[in-house]
Amino acid sequence: MVLQAARITWCPPARRVGQLGGEMRELDRRLGRLVERHAPQLLASVGIGPATAVALLITMGDNPERLGGEASFAALFGVSPVERSSGSRQYRRLNRGRRPAGQRRLAPDRAEPAALRCAHA
Repeated sequence: MVLQAARITWCPPARRVGQLGGEMRELDRRLGRLVERHAPQLLASVGIGPATAVALLITMGDNPERLGGEASFAALFGVSPVERSSGSRQYRRLNRGRRPAGQRRLAPDRAEPAALRCAHA
């Protein structure tokens, strides 16, 4: 009786998890095709997959020409160095003033699998 009750309780959510996994895989494929069509150079970079590429494109907005180089890209995502001094000592810190959403997209938890792949390649 307990086994039957467990089956009745857990089978519908388990089926739904399987369905959601399929939907996620289909969305990843569709996003991958979009990125391949519009920004294939992002996918050529180590550690950037379709989901991260789409997040970066959304954060950059409709005008990617405004990003003249690496420095402007880093400033957009709030990871550019800013000089800070106190008296005779000079420091650099990260500029956190622009886009917190961009900072989340460059978070270490997204970069860690890429670093592991590079270390074992």
